[in-house]
Amino acid sequence: MELVYDDARILGNVDWAQQGRSHDIALLKYEGKFKIHAGFAFNQNEDKLSNTRYTMAGNYKTMQLLWANKKWNDLNLSLLFMNTGKQSILMETEGIMETNTHFAQTFGATATYMASPLTFNASIYKQSGEEVTSLNAPGIALDAIMAAFSVRWAVNETFSLTPGFEHLSGTSQFDASAHDFNKIRSFNPLFGTNHKFNGNMDYYYVGNHINSVGLQDLYLKANYAKDRLSAGADLHFFSAAADLISSTNAGEKGDENLGQELDLYIGYKLASNVTLTAGYSQYFATESIVNLRGGSNDATSNWAWISLTFKPQFLNTGK
Repeated sequence: MELVYDDARILGNVDWAQQGRSHDIALLKYEGKFKIHAGFAFNQNEDKLSNTRYTMAGNYKTMQLLWANKKWNDLNLSLLFMNTGKQSILMETEGIMETNTHFAQTFGATATYMASPLTFNASIYKQSGEEVTSLNAPGIALDAIMAAFSVRWAVNETFSLTPGFEHLSGTSQFDASAHDFNKIRSFNPLFGTNHKFNGNMDYYYVGNHINSVGLQDLYLKANYAKDRLSAGADLHFFSAAADLISSTNAGEKGDENLGQELDLYIGYKLASNVTLTAGYSQYFATESIVNLRGGSNDATSNWAWISLTFKPQFLNTGK
């Protein structure tokens, strides 16, 4: 099943990928004056009662989650705790594989407060425990944090402005290159709908940028919607959250500026269940992002897209 909670920053769906994203999980829900969801997941390669190995790189072997939510008149508050266990292979001799499971915890809160015409959103999460960077690597201590804040201002019925800031901690490149490196400080948004955040060009956290220098994203979004027409523009200012090594002098810090991105889009509802949307994005690269990701800051980095969304209703259980 899909797991989509709150703003989908930590747990969300991915509906444009061929395989999507789903979890084999048992979920128990209580929903009354407040909501509590508890879940447990367990994965293994084969139907065996012993030596229950799981060798899918990057995926969790076991996961437990607890989510609680309470809504008041103007306030919506959620608490989340997740414990994910990834397996590493210690050795394999005579067909017997010795493994170890390393556990990492992600916990925090997200809140929304409405004070018309303003809507405030804030989130804070921490990660601890151990991270596994590959199947054959031992667990490494994990200590990371994420914080986000935004304010949506409804200027009028059709136009809104949303300034915001996100900080996802990172690991210094100086620390990562040291011979005694023993702690990852890079926050991982795990199973979030990461395309929704940090720019439409997916430079960050969409199958990339994990266990890197982190990210600081200062942004401003403008949105317009009236009748069947919608349009918007997002401007992001990206910087590293941890030290970069200079590309010209290995003993010096590099510039933390990772560049800027401008995202434009326009949409038109052709029918009640059909929407046509198009967009254009431009990334303004710097020497630091080239040093981190490769390429050239003299090359043009952009993309344009168009999509047709059709949402048919096959069954209405309410009727």
